[in-house]
Amino acid sequence: MMVKYEVGKVYPEAIMHQEVCIFDLNDSGGTMMVYFNRPEAHEIEQFESGKRFEIRFVSLNDVIMMLVKVGDLSWMDAPYTPHLSPQLTTLDLPPENYGMTLIVQLFDSSTGRLVSQKLISFSTDFTRRLYSKILALQAERFDKDKYNKTLSAIYQRYTTKELLKMSTPGFKINA
Repeated sequence: MMVKYEVGKVYPEAIMHQEVCIFDLNDSGGTMMVYFNRPEAHEIEQFESGKRFEIRFVSLNDVIMMLVKVGDLSWMDAPYTPHLSPQLTTLDLPPENYGMTLIVQLFDSSTGRLVSQKLISFSTDFTRRLYSKILALQAERFDKDKYNKTLSAIYQRYTTKELLKMSTPGFKINA
């Protein structure tokens, strides 16, 4: 079921959500939901159009770690596997001059209010590289327990900065 998100509205599932960055895909593109507890004015400003945005990824075993920088905020990471994307039924490599779209959303987890939302369109090259990794993962057998153990091991072994150093050049706006 698709949910229509509007800035200013309260979403009960966002209330008291842990501070985290979540990346997901569906047949229409990607979503990056960022949850901050009582985001400050400066943090909210970083999500506005015209601010720096950079995204990268690194594939470690059966986990893709998405790395994102919004404005001048610290890099954030979001683990991803297509096996946990219930709304993703098809994924095709895009033709030249087309790329994946990503909706970036900032929620205030103290109130559940959607504070900011913007749409970003990736380059063909970045989209193809990301989709290739995702398609390779989709072809593999999925074991949720193994995925969770791998994810736990990644977080125990690497900081976000270390993951960033292992990532390949990604997609940038105003960087």
